[in-house]
Amino acid sequence: TWHNRARAALRPMTIIDTVLAATTWNDLPGYPRDARGLRRLQRELHPDVNPDPRAADAFARIEVLFNAPDVVVHLARGRKRSGAMEWDLGAGNEDLAATAVVAARDVLRQPNPDGSAPTVRWVPTPAASGHVLISDYGPGWWLLTDFPALDAATAAWVWNRLLAVIHLAERAGWIHGDIAPGVIALDPAEHGLRLDGWWTAVRSGHRLVVAPTSATPPAYKGGKRADAQLSLAQAASSLLERSAPSPRIGELLLQTSLRPAGLPETLKHTRTALHADFGRRAWHELAAPSAVAI
Repeated sequence: TWHNRARAALRPMTIIDTVLAATTWNDLPGYPRDARGLRRLQRELHPDVNPDPRAADAFARIEVLFNAPDVVVHLARGRKRSGAMEWDLGAGNEDLAATAVVAARDVLRQPNPDGSAPTVRWVPTPAASGHVLISDYGPGWWLLTDFPALDAATAAWVWNRLLAVIHLAERAGWIHGDIAPGVIALDPAEHGLRLDGWWTAVRSGHRLVVAPTSATPPAYKGGKRADAQLSLAQAASSLLERSAPSPRIGELLLQTSLRPAGLPETLKHTRTALHADFGRRAWHELAAPSAVAI
């Protein structure tokens, strides 16, 4: 009938609007996330059959949405609670809180390089209650976002410690997924670093589940399988955002944020850059920020 033809004529326009506005596949009702749903949407939006001038952009976005993470968690839900962080991941995300506990405990259990029992805690102790995650730190810790821009020497030791926790996580079979300033914590008195936010973690070689909030190479948002290079790029971007690094370290951070190399190569380049910029190791004081501690 005429009414059916009119509805059919309007339908592609609605689909294009929906696809272009979507942030995850869950925003596309009526199209199951399987091969049939993907092919059906591709047929309807193919530029050869859809006259809308936006069809090509919408068609290109379909596969990105199909492969991309399908959960969004807002870090703004974190609260400081007397030596701990409370992270409310939102109702329905109980599985993410459980993942955070498993991943963090796996990293905590990693032995020292010589095989001895771990002596440094690189992540806070996790506990979950439903969709709420409690990360226990103890006194004297602040999030990286609590500090003013880090100076060059501080940025160097923070980078060195981030490499250590990325290496331990990879050894445990986990990729963090969203290393950002809001989940990096520092202890100025002891030069300690702990990495929080493990609800975004996935097993090495798996696709991201939670959409990252940090600066992330686009390929990973489009379904590339997670590896240590993802963590390196995110960590480097976080430090570039929150510090004024020394020349060689700054070059390394920029290169790593854009085109991350493997972890062994990055460790080698870091040692070279540290020696060039700072020479022999020396203790560098870091003042506690004025913000309330964790």
